[in-house]
Amino acid sequence: MRKVIDIEYVVGEDQTALIVLEKTGVFYTAQCGGLRCTHPEAEGFVINVGRFASSFDTCKYGCSYLDMPECAEDRKTLATDFDNYAKEETKSWRWKIAFDWSRIDETQEGWIPVLLNGKVEDMFEFENSPGFIHNGNCD
Repeated sequence: MRKVIDIEYVVGEDQTALIVLEKTGVFYTAQCGGLRCTHPEAEGFVINVGRFASSFDTCKYGCSYLDMPECAEDRKTLATDFDNYAKEETKSWRWKIAFDWSRIDETQEGWIPVLLNGKVEDMFEFENSPGFIHNGNCD
């Protein structure tokens, strides 16, 4: 049986979820895509990263249309801005979050593909580990 869990049940409202992609048999979803109300899914496990990227407004880059082919330039702008934001925000962390340019076309409002590197406490270590940041939905 396939399990799909809404991220907000795991991290709560106004918290940022980091879905680390792994074969777990558990899929996480969130309302994204602005007014289009998409519900992308990703298999893995979730880490609550508090208010990280909560002020990073993905809606201003194209909101409901961000994932459409004609918004490729908007996705590039978002990717550059998010990558700079993440580098600054995680510069003192033991692990880092960066935009995953290889998955730029998976970007949509509230759903940002990322790569993780470094050690999380003494629990595990990331090495170019893919994931998604879900920092809320604007509608």
